[in-house]
Amino acid sequence: MANHLGTVKDMEEFKQQIQKQKRQFNKAKKEFLKYFPAEKTEVLEIEPEEKVIEIEPHKTEKKRHLTERETQMNIPIFSSNYEKYEWLMQHGCTYPKQRKWLADYIRSDEYINIYKE
Repeated sequence: MANHLGTVKDMEEFKQQIQKQKRQFNKAKKEFLKYFPAEKTEVLEIEPEEKVIEIEPHKTEKKRHLTERETQMNIPIFSSNYEKYEWLMQHGCTYPKQRKWLADYIRSDEYINIYKE
């Protein structure tokens, strides 16, 4: 798994872990044979189970740019003109129709009463 999905660092880490397990097994086997001679006991050669390391692939998420139509469809519906003005101030005017509406709204009495005072 590390070979196919991992990076070079992941592969080296995996190899080092396998080598460490083998060294620990051989060390334990030597210690056992020190106290119990091979003639009296039969040592079973058991392959250590491979430890499975789950590596999540690094996914680079690309932001997909919306088409002009999708952008228009994502503009919310406003219940009042000042809500539309606030939204346009946060997200910007991207279409001529929005710019014209904003220019007209800035000249309106509602804008003067709310924002000029």
